[in-house]
Amino acid sequence: MKVSVNLCFLLLASFFCYSQKLGLGFGTNGINVKTASFNKLRFIGRVSPTFSDDFTVVNCSVEIGRNFIVEEHASLYAGLGAGTPFSEASKIVDEDKWFLTIPIGLEIFPFSNRKISFAAEAGPQFDYENLNRYPGKPSWTISPKGLIEFCYYF
Repeated sequence: MKVSVNLCFLLLASFFCYSQKLGLGFGTNGINVKTASFNKLRFIGRVSPTFSDDFTVVNCSVEIGRNFIVEEHASLYAGLGAGTPFSEASKIVDEDKWFLTIPIGLEIFPFSNRKISFAAEAGPQFDYENLNRYPGKPSWTISPKGLIEFCYYF
């Protein structure tokens, strides 16, 4: 539970302390809220639900990134993100599972008013699972992560 509270606080603090245009969108990783990419730093929060017949899991993640190239119609960025799954069955965040990601992305603004964007991101995701609650040791796995998003900036 501490991990989720800290992630939520970090996300909210980043949006309010670094005031700029906010965007709301959706993509292959669920719903996203992000700051506009007109400055050096960007903040992204994502909520991605996974539904099945037995249970629902929602991955919540926060990402901070730095724009390396900002042009009129595009920006190239890299960042660092962290997240944790929330399970409907347990009603709490599983503190024994979380992930880190290092994304590299390209955000394209097809119109001159820069209110609509399309983004593509790729990079490794490091998944952590603490198996100490069972016999064994903590486990790290690395998997590729990629996403495509649409966003509207207010």
